[in-house]
Amino acid sequence: MTNGSIAEKKEKKSFKSKLENFWYYYKWHTLGALVVLLAVGVGLSQCIGRVDIDVVVYYLSADSISYAEDKTNLKKALEPYVRDYTGDGQVRIEIENYFIGENHDADMVKDNLRNFSNMYTAGSVMLIMVDDAGLKQMTEVGYFGDISDLTDEPLLYDGTVWNAEGSAFKNSESLKYWTTPMYWGVRVFNEKSLISISKTKGEEYKFAREVLSNIINDNKIK
Repeated sequence: MTNGSIAEKKEKKSFKSKLENFWYYYKWHTLGALVVLLAVGVGLSQCIGRVDIDVVVYYLSADSISYAEDKTNLKKALEPYVRDYTGDGQVRIEIENYFIGENHDADMVKDNLRNFSNMYTAGSVMLIMVDDAGLKQMTEVGYFGDISDLTDEPLLYDGTVWNAEGSAFKNSESLKYWTTPMYWGVRVFNEKSLISISKTKGEEYKFAREVLSNIINDNKIK
């Protein structure tokens, strides 16, 4: 065996030993770094592909919106009342539907209620639409905030709920096939609300009230 071959074997063995030694002492550090890099990569990809939404309507109802066309028509009915909040040149509206009717699996209903409550607590829920089942749930837990300053029209539940029945919004062409009752409101937001310390959440809340005021008063901005 030549001196060169012996040196090459020693070098390979030395590298392997160093690698094994590194892995022994820094295995968890390395895995942790990989997890962080993966999370950053996913986050960046989501940010790059993210579409900014101007307003999200949280719809709590007995049954889910069955047809995509119904959701599309609801968005079309809302569009004239929503300005470009994000400033990107387009108005984008999202509908988040949580169904809680007794005809559905009890565990699924519990999950939907829990998820809605979590979103509410986290400050994502601002503008709210409900049917009769959703109205019962929302008023029982006191999730609607005061909107009495938005209109001179009679409101339900101490000035917290607006019934859209008979309104220009409900009678719009886009909603001519919408048959379920439709009630609107905004979340509770005051100095006791944990999310009130966030300037961003405060601005989102004001915008939700602005949109609801436009709907109630038929103030179309385009």
